[in-house]
Amino acid sequence: MSISSYVNQSCCHTEQAFNLLECIPVAGVFTSVIRAHLGAIQATAGLIVIVAGGIGLFSSTILTRNQQASEKFKRIIRFGEEHALHGALNVLRGLSVTFIGAMTGGFGNVAMLIPNITNNFLPLFEYKDATMYTMCQT
Repeated sequence: MSISSYVNQSCCHTEQAFNLLECIPVAGVFTSVIRAHLGAIQATAGLIVIVAGGIGLFSSTILTRNQQASEKFKRIIRFGEEHALHGALNVLRGLSVTFIGAMTGGFGNVAMLIPNITNNFLPLFEYKDATMYTMCQT
């Protein structure tokens, strides 16, 4: 299993757990705050990967003219883009669910069952969409 496949699978399972936990009254508020913080870390890590991939792409394209390495760095950049986007969406969802829970005394979190039941608590956007490495498995 490649590193990117392992990272995608781990993120998918973590996100699935947060999707389930955020539906629990009162406790969902706390897990949503954690989700927002982890989303910020994920987005930051994605941006770091984008920069590293960009440096590699520049050096492989301009300096060494290695087409095979260029393609690899393009995949690395797409991987970073995907995680930066997922991280930003996790921050947004975490803050939104925290707000819903805070405004309803924690019991509004039950409303999060509606979007989650239809897709078995899996992430709304699959982790393979940009990188084509892995998708979430149930």
